Amino acid sequence: MSFEKSRFTRADPGRADRAGPGRAGPNCETEVGFGYHNNLNLKCRTALATLSENKKYHYSVSDKGGEFVVATRDLYEAAMVKHLSDNSTYGKISKRDYTNNYKALQTDIDQVYYFWDPKTVRRLADNHPAINTIYGLFKTHKFTQRGVDATNDNVKIRPIISGSGGPTDRPSWVVSTILSQLTKFVGAHLENTAHLLTDLNRVKAKGEIHYESFDVESLYTNIHNQSALEAVKRKLHRHGRQIEWYGISSGHLIQLLEAVIRFNSFQFAGTFYIQKRGLAMGSRLAPVLAVIYMDTIETPSNVYPTLLYRRYIDDIFVIAESKTTLDDVFLSLNSQADTIRLTRETPTEGWLPFLNCEIRHKNDAFSTRWYRKPSNKNILIRFDSCQPKQHKINTIRTTQRTAVANSTFDNIKYSKDLAENILRKNGYLTTVKGVPY
Repeated sequence: MSFEKSRFTRADPGRADRAGPGRAGPNCETEVGFGYHNNLNLKCRTALATLSENKKYHYSVSDKGGEFVVATRDLYEAAMVKHLSDNSTYGKISKRDYTNNYKALQTDIDQVYYFWDPKTVRRLADNHPAINTIYGLFKTHKFTQRGVDATNDNVKIRPIISGSGGPTDRPSWVVSTILSQLTKFVGAHLENTAHLLTDLNRVKAKGEIHYESFDVESLYTNIHNQSALEAVKRKLHRHGRQIEWYGISSGHLIQLLEAVIRFNSFQFAGTFYIQKRGLAMGSRLAPVLAVIYMDTIETPSNVYPTLLYRRYIDDIFVIAESKTTLDDVFLSLNSQADTIRLTRETPTEGWLPFLNCEIRHKNDAFSTRWYRKPSNKNILIRFDSCQPKQHKINTIRTTQRTAVANSTFDNIKYSKDLAENILRKNGYLTTVKGVPY
């Protein structure tokens, strides 16, 4: 057994602050012990310290768009409690129940570790894990009221169960590292936008064609865990000889997977809960299990003659020669599991947004251009911030490169103009030391 992780050191959250708010001096870029750099000036650091001392407010980023959200702690906690009151998904448990669940998990893990190399076990073992904790990101793009009119009845949140440093963190890392190799055997799986554009160039579509995107509603919490486990077993049986096992047996891998899936306990504001169904948003395993599980949902729809069918976790892009075929595929996907439901989106003026590009079919050819959702605030490292100059130069280059990479030749100007507009809104000039837009 030679499965080792290069580093298992946990970041020290207090290390960067040991110099104290008054020791770094007035400069923007100041070294603060152990090679860390503080990119905030004294005024900003003092302001942040003052805000952190005020326990009446909750600070976070939004679920989508990158907005900075300031809410009263009462509103945040009321919204979280309302979400956790969904008895079909969550249930309250006692601290003793949590402890018993943890002991059962640890027993399963120890049974596997017993057969492994002691050096590897020492790297993976965590005798003092943190308690899994749930937190929420406000869905500001779905707010009906803001400011003083916002209540827990008109705001929505995305719940994320953080397992970082928790009981399942390291075992799930091992399992995820091995299972992620199976995604290449999922025919519809997309790695990124570039993968989609490459496949799109291979489509020979002449005459009238139809294309839509489908979205799976709340995929993670609606997955049948046992069905996902069976899907993984089938993939391992079929492709087990084509992946790297790192010395781990299939039996031990499945035992770890089952143990990690079963442990679905967490806490919020001192109260312990259990997630009754589905996978936890925030789990290391959730994305790879979702990809493999959806492969079983899609298999029956393969009989329909699509020109292209690709999926990025829960977002699906389909091209067909007839609207009837799209309807058949949509109905088939919606009929495979009682908890899996999809919505669909059609092109607007020929353009269909998918991931971070827009796609259009015209004159027997596909065109693409860079796309930013209306909810996206396009917040980048600001030019007038105290970040190192090279970070700002890289921000310009990355923004430009992304815009051009997602565009066909006829739409490069559109995408470049969009990139320039975003950069200007973040305070960038026409050049930064000879680096033009």
